[in-house]
Amino acid sequence: MIRPHGGRLVSRYADEKERAAILEMVRHLPALDLNRRETSDAGLIANGAMSPLEGFMTRGQYEGVLDRRRLPLGLPWTIPITLSLKNNAVAGKKPPFRAALRTEDGDVIGVIDVEDIFTVDHTREAERILLTTDAGHPGVQYLQSIPNTYVGGEITVIDKVIDDKRFTNYLLEPKETRVPSRRGDGRRSSRSRRGTPSTGLTSTSRSARSRPSTGFSSTRSRARQRRTTSPPTSG
Repeated sequence: MIRPHGGRLVSRYADEKERAAILEMVRHLPALDLNRRETSDAGLIANGAMSPLEGFMTRGQYEGVLDRRRLPLGLPWTIPITLSLKNNAVAGKKPPFRAALRTEDGDVIGVIDVEDIFTVDHTREAERILLTTDAGHPGVQYLQSIPNTYVGGEITVIDKVIDDKRFTNYLLEPKETRVPSRRGDGRRSSRSRRGTPSTGLTSTSRSARSRPSTGFSSTRSRARQRRTTSPPTSG
């Protein structure tokens, strides 16, 4: 089984005791608004899909990605995972402090322990990460749509974050896809717990195996046949 990036599968979910405490405290905390992309990122951080990240990037992590494509301890990482500051809820506050994380729908999904608040140059970010500043590029458009002040720090999420409720029954988190099972020959393997392979895929595979090859080997065979049946050239 492939090890998680960094060697440890991160989980930033609150346990039952933490969850109760967070639900009580968020009523008294300033709230940071997340757009849809940031909400999705929070969910991926919490379930370990972005291991070894444990929160939104601080300046040191962000600059390392832009300049070296690395996290501070040297692990490769090529995309900044950031939270932009969209309101004045934390105006005048200096880290460290705690704030609630609120989605576009107004739901509080957890908290962030703010370690850093810093200003960035979106043109530089686009040049380093997207390799373009073309306003027609979706990534450039996204950067132009958000404030250039970022908030960094570890997060704690109270529930699984589901960006699109239509796919609730199909969502598998990293720990669920890493469930080992016994194969018929006794060896261990990972399984996705999604049933048998697609019938269409299986049929296509069988058909491909039973169909005569029409590629390079057939072309070579026809060439040999022509050489053996062609009359000799007169001298």
